Amino acid sequence: MKRLSWEIILSGLFFVAIALYLLGKPSGEYHEGPIASNEPNAPKPPSTPSSVHVIDIESLKELAVLKELESNEDGDQAESLRKLKSLAHLIPSEARDEFLTEIDNVLKELSNGDIKINFDSDDQLIIVNRDYDNLKLDAWGETSPGVYTFMSEFDASDITEASITLPGGSITIVGTNENNARFTVQASGQISSKEDLTSKVRTISNIGKDRAIFSLETDEYSSDNLNIQLQATLYIPENMELSTSTKSGHIEVTNIIGDQVYETGGGHIKLNRVKGDIIAISGGGHVSAVEVSGDITMKSVGGHLTLKKCDGDATLDTKGGNIEIKDVKGEIISSTQGGNILIALSELMDDITAETSAGNIQIFIPSNSSAEIEIEASNSVELNGFSFSTFDGNKSKNKATGKLNNGGPDVIAFTKYGKVIITGNE
Repeated sequence: MKRLSWEIILSGLFFVAIALYLLGKPSGEYHEGPIASNEPNAPKPPSTPSSVHVIDIESLKELAVLKELESNEDGDQAESLRKLKSLAHLIPSEARDEFLTEIDNVLKELSNGDIKINFDSDDQLIIVNRDYDNLKLDAWGETSPGVYTFMSEFDASDITEASITLPGGSITIVGTNENNARFTVQASGQISSKEDLTSKVRTISNIGKDRAIFSLETDEYSSDNLNIQLQATLYIPENMELSTSTKSGHIEVTNIIGDQVYETGGGHIKLNRVKGDIIAISGGGHVSAVEVSGDITMKSVGGHLTLKKCDGDATLDTKGGNIEIKDVKGEIISSTQGGNILIALSELMDDITAETSAGNIQIFIPSNSSAEIEIEASNSVELNGFSFSTFDGNKSKNKATGKLNNGGPDVIAFTKYGKVIITGNE
């Protein structure tokens, strides 16, 4: 199995997710843009080595460009990446700059080492490889000045469960349709030698008959003062139950099918194309999920929550951030103590509950929706885009209860300091 440095994941003809991996260099922090104005400041997560950046691209019609890059697999790798940049005009403007930055970062890496690009259109993967020729598997090795790498490769064809636990640092997980798997950890920071690292950090890799357990451990008295940045990457078959936790880092996941639990004490969580019953909890960062099949619970103590395209029930709770929900088909329960809530649905199929202590609530549903309405706000409540004849109930400045189109799913919204606005869209 090839040892990877960067990976770009392409999914679908018209929805393509590109993920870039760089395992050989520490990088800056992952930042998620604000979802609404006047947002509170989320706690700043710690600096970590490089992480996966997943960018969704809509309406990718110029697949001929990708075919051309695939045919140039043995050619000029830098030129292939420059051609990949030609797809930038197809990317939504809010993601375009990040995509171009990632490509430029890979081009810089090409000038610093031997990196090979492989295109696999059947598996919808574009992989940029760096071979660690001198790295011994299942042991730490210095792969660049000040950066140490631990790598384990194994047959995961019978593995159905996996877990990763870190004392701190970021975790990246990617699911594929291959049977082989790879677990990689990078360490950088205040490390004087490999012996110094192994005396401070113990790496446990336990591959059983049907379960794989990976963890890093430190002495309890020194875990908060290590000054070592960790980045773990798990490349594993997509059909997998996962349990993942880190004390103070980001978690990024792409393309996993199975029940999943993600917990971080102080970083962001970013999920893309996941399926199963999912729990994602952050003690101080943003949590986002795109293309979810199944029920999902998202919680944060001090960050924003974003959920887009989910066909199951969704429970979102944050103590100090905004909530944005779009295109969810199941029941929605959302609450925040200090932010705005935005819910936009193309079809109202189940109950909605939205509550904030200090912020505005906006709910967009089709104008022909049938619903039981119960909304209350300190400033005002509004029903826009519905004809008077479709609403049967009582409405005042601060409260409205009644039925839209003879009733249907419950739409309940409360704010102590703000407005509640329900808008009907054609």
